[in-house]
Amino acid sequence: MTDPVQTSLISDSTTSTNTPDPATTPPPNNPEAAPDPAPADPTTAVETGSAAADAEGPSEAEPTPLALEDIVLPDGFEMPEEVGNSFLALINSPPESRTEFANSLIGIHTSLLESVAGEYAQQWETTQEQWRTEVQNLPEIGGQNLQTSLAEIAKVLDRYGDKEARDALAMTGAGNHPALVRLFHKIARDVNEKIPVTGASPTGALKDRATRMFGNSEG
Repeated sequence: MTDPVQTSLISDSTTSTNTPDPATTPPPNNPEAAPDPAPADPTTAVETGSAAADAEGPSEAEPTPLALEDIVLPDGFEMPEEVGNSFLALINSPPESRTEFANSLIGIHTSLLESVAGEYAQQWETTQEQWRTEVQNLPEIGGQNLQTSLAEIAKVLDRYGDKEARDALAMTGAGNHPALVRLFHKIARDVNEKIPVTGASPTGALKDRATRMFGNSEG
């Protein structure tokens, strides 16, 4: 049995004296050889890459929206709900303009200060009302005696104080404190109380001593 004839470029070049022209020489008849691939279309490649990127999603994950519970506040401090919602809306969706962002942040800060100041003022007024109620219930001072007690204290302030002292008591609210009301009332009792004069008059006392020493010159 004879070997099958094999076609090879190397074997053909050794037996032929003429070098074949690659441009005019047809390729060998090899049914198993695969055809040359068609040139790639760059437009198709770009579109394919874009589709793959869209399928995978954005390159960076969107940040999780910030919640009010994520903000660490100082001990004892509570942010009003309305101010907190405005702050979170600004942080989670900041404007592109830095000027607009800064102005919005200052506006939120101003609203927070006004809210805190209003709460402090309300608490102070509540404290003053509690003090006035306690004074009205003080024994011997409040109740039906309140107006008389305040009139006695006013005499002490008129005698020993001045307008600045009265203004200080009113401005600080100290004039409503039960302890200071009791203090001024005690001072008023000591200062305003009329001490009655008791015992014999000096003239009578001298006359009695003279009688005992020299006797009664009459008769």
